[in-house]
Amino acid sequence: TEIGRLSATIKVVCAQGPVPDLALEFLSFSPDPPVAKHSLKVTIQVRNQGNAKSPNFVVRWWGSTAFTSPSCEWSISGSLGAGEAVTLECGDFRYDSAYESIVTKAEADADNVVIEYNKGNNVLERTISVVSQP
Repeated sequence: TEIGRLSATIKVVCAQGPVPDLALEFLSFSPDPPVAKHSLKVTIQVRNQGNAKSPNFVVRWWGSTAFTSPSCEWSISGSLGAGEAVTLECGDFRYDSAYESIVTKAEADADNVVIEYNKGNNVLERTISVVSQP
């Protein structure tokens, strides 16, 4: 019998010189814990920990990791300089019901366009509870 050969191509991108490194520093809620059927303010901070400015990028937040679409989205235009941070707020979200435990997720460079030192710090998940109306 004839044995076939498999081949694969791997693309390796090596960053030379200064590069950005976007990192999610925090994800907070007001009120905390969120109250079902009440407006929730979500605050996210992204910092460029690298040594070069970043190109444009997108930040997204999902009220639950089970959601297929993001609950809030921001386009960061221009650039985020080395060491600079941007604080983003979303105030148009409400949970429809209470949850004992739900995982939320924020992601910087959600479209994966920025070449960085560390992609591992682009995602921040937080487990929260959503309480019933008082």
